[in-house]
Parts: sequence; structure tokens; C-alpha cells
Amino acid sequence: MISAGARTRHLAHASIAPRLGLVACVLAALAACKGEDEIVVRPFNNEGDTISIEVAPGDLGDPLTVDLTSNTGAVVIGSATVDPGRGPVGTNHLLIVEVFDDWQERIELATITSDGQRGSEEYTMRQDAADPGFFDLTLTSLGLADETRTDTWTITLWEPSDAPEVVFEDEATQ
Repeated sequence: MISAGARTRHLAHASIAPRLGLVACVLAALAACKGEDEIVVRPFNNEGDTISIEVAPGDLGDPLTVDLTSNTGAVVIGSATVDPGRGPVGTNHLLIVEVFDDWQERIELATITSDGQRGSEEYTMRQDAADPGFFDLTLTSLGLADETRTDTWTITLWEPSDAPEVVFEDEATQ
């Protein structure tokens, strides 16, 4: 675990008052700059878009592929593949996410949340510079040499929160 550590500074009571005005000016300037640079996102795909990775001694497993679906699960919007889908501790697992062309302009970010016996971690995937619908990330399974477990990876695709809501054809006819 990385810790930033706490920094403390002791100021004489008399020296605090002149600095309060400066602090207020700096905070006001920072608040004014914050709005344009910040992108607020919301999930685009189904929260059940997961893939399970077996970590166990033995041979590497075949790649695993799952469909990624819209928030209701009604429309397939892409796929996720992990290779290998099984391996011992120390295995590098490459996760590739492909968002289909019809949806890739909406997606700003892709993350993976790994849940298992060793806890939960979230990672941001790397977006391809030439193909905005392509994301990848390599994760290494950690643990004891003879450890056996299953980790569940949840893939989340994020769109800007100010993007217009999408009404899928299946939903519009209901």
C-alpha cells in the first residue's frame, strides 16, 4: 500500500491572518478553473458484464470471450476477451475490450473491477489511439504458488453524464 504521509506545518497565530486572504484567492482561482477540465461519466453497459478467471496450478487455459451489453442487457454493444482464461499465480492475463462501431463514440473510459478472495481492485484500461473502441489491460495474478481461486472481472464502459440517453429499438417498442 502506498501512503502519501501527512504533512503538518505549525504557524504562529499572528502569521495566519495575512495568509487567509491569499488562501481564499487561490481557492477561488482553482474553483473557477475546475469546470472545463472535469468530465463526469456514468456507466453505459450492463453491470452484469463479467468474466471469471481461474487462478490455479497447471496449464494455461484457453481465451475466454463474453458479450458486452447495453445497460438493460438487450443489445450487444461489444465484447471482452481475456487470454489466457486460466493460469497459475504469476500469469499475465491480457484483457481486450472491443466496443462496436455504433457505440464507440459514446465511450470515454473503460474500467475493470477484479473481485476475489484477495479483495477488490479497480483498474483503468488503456484506450487505443487509432481505434477509440479498442481498450486493453494486462493483469498479473498474484498469490501463493499453490493457490487456487476464481477472480471475477467486471467490465464497465463509461459515457459522459451529459450525453443524451439512448433508447434502444427493443425498449422503444415495449
